[in-house]
Amino acid sequence: MELFNPRRNNITKKIKCFSNIGENIVGFIGSYLYSDKKIIYRKIKGKKVMLHNNYIVYQTCPHLGCKLVFNEIEKTWDCPCHGSRFNIGGKVISGPAKKDITFKK
Repeated sequence: MELFNPRRNNITKKIKCFSNIGENIVGFIGSYLYSDKKIIYRKIKGKKVMLHNNYIVYQTCPHLGCKLVFNEIEKTWDCPCHGSRFNIGGKVISGPAKKDITFKK
């Protein structure tokens, strides 16, 4: 059983794994730094909201209140804390968040 052999050499797999992690980190930091230029932050009716392409959504994740980041590539709002994702209109794509972030006028 080569898979469980402690002497196996998988250096190429390890390098590929670390390069994938590096790409994800760079992409996350890039979306955090550059997506804000297209997002307008406002307070409407005492609530912090974000405006992007005629969509108004709450700034914080309903799960535990982390600040959301706009994913420019997939056009989603992502929570960096626990991984909740919302579509551009604010509907939940994946949890742990159960509520949408769509701003109710």
